[in-house]
Amino acid sequence: MSPNGDAVVVWRQPEGTTFSVFAAHYSPATGWDTASVISNGLDRGANPAVAIDAAGNAMAVWITSRSASDGKEYGYPLWARRYEPGSGWKETMRLDPGSTSTKYRPRIALTTGGGAF
Repeated sequence: MSPNGDAVVVWRQPEGTTFSVFAAHYSPATGWDTASVISNGLDRGANPAVAIDAAGNAMAVWITSRSASDGKEYGYPLWARRYEPGSGWKETMRLDPGSTSTKYRPRIALTTGGGAF
């Protein structure tokens, strides 16, 4: 939660035959926004985490579980999506392009200048 009371929550939820990552933003002035899917439509979004800075900017991270048997790359690709107050969720970014190493539980933190690590 930011010092002014803004908050963002993320969770994994079944959607059809797969799982998606959902998010909702809270503002003390307007309450909860409608939840939306923030994952990129790939297989089985999992283990989401989120951080928010003092200005209300947020960054969500998650993995997708994929397998070589379905013709896709092996591993657990790592994804992120940034939220900016007033304009909402930005484009989904893959943080580990070309990697086939396994990631399980990503974590995120934001600096006061808006950087992420």
